[in-house]
Amino acid sequence: MTDSIKSILDLSRLPKAELEHIPVERTVRLKPKAPGPLIPFAAWMTIPSPLTHNGMRVKVITDEDFTPKALVADFNIPSATVGQNAELGHSCYAANTIALDILKIFLAQSRVPRDSLDLLSVEDMQTGRVTITYLIPAPEGRHAQEIIDAIGHRFQQFFPTIKAKVGARARAKDTRYGGSIVGSKDSLTAYLHQRGWEIRTYSSPANTIEGDINDPVHQGRVAFARNVVRIELTLTAEELRKHGLQPAAAWRIAHAEGIYHRLFDDYVRNQALRLHERLRTDRPKHTDIIKLSENNRHIVQAT
Repeated sequence: MTDSIKSILDLSRLPKAELEHIPVERTVRLKPKAPGPLIPFAAWMTIPSPLTHNGMRVKVITDEDFTPKALVADFNIPSATVGQNAELGHSCYAANTIALDILKIFLAQSRVPRDSLDLLSVEDMQTGRVTITYLIPAPEGRHAQEIIDAIGHRFQQFFPTIKAKVGARARAKDTRYGGSIVGSKDSLTAYLHQRGWEIRTYSSPANTIEGDINDPVHQGRVAFARNVVRIELTLTAEELRKHGLQPAAAWRIAHAEGIYHRLFDDYVRNQALRLHERLRTDRPKHTDIIKLSENNRHIVQAT
């Protein structure tokens, strides 16, 4: 399931005269790195989804003459399509096609004719960032929160947090890498931040699922949410490029080629949880224990 996506639509197929009607939000850099005039650059706009009217972020990228050359859409797929993060089966390819349709509506509202809009396709799109959600049912007899807590502690064990810089040279956007757990006992979220990718693990709270509490279907959805661990894997453009998945069209056969399984195994199983490694240590032999000092022997025998 695709939760969020950042899609980039190339507008080079459209005539320049039609691009001039597209509204461009600009701002300036308040603290340029080098002395000189402030240079305007593209800024994010918030537009309503044509399906749910929830806000979505869109940016118009321009050339040196401020002529639009690309559109960037960055939004949550469930929020833009059904209004909430429900059981939704959108693939990354489907998410890009949704982004394409939404951007076409934005262009149509900017007086770009239909014939020109028909020239644009998924082949003109790139994936700048994507969040893939994996739903893992909790085994019988176990609670989802127990599993999330175990995953979080594993993150903390393998990936100690690297704190942001402090002092005069510190920047507000310094990234903190490592694992962490936040929340209470019944609402835990485990995070793992790495360069180029990150993982968020949680279970959807029952009170976020709308519906009639007396409806059996709603009750089933609540029970499903409580007993499912959600693992969200976010990949940046850099990581997508490594796997040849930056072109939107590359996701067309992702299910058939097992790409989603491969990404899960690579990032979640192998790099984050390290489930492929043998992390246990065999108990020392008695002949080795007697060679230790009294304090060290006590520590080994106590563990």
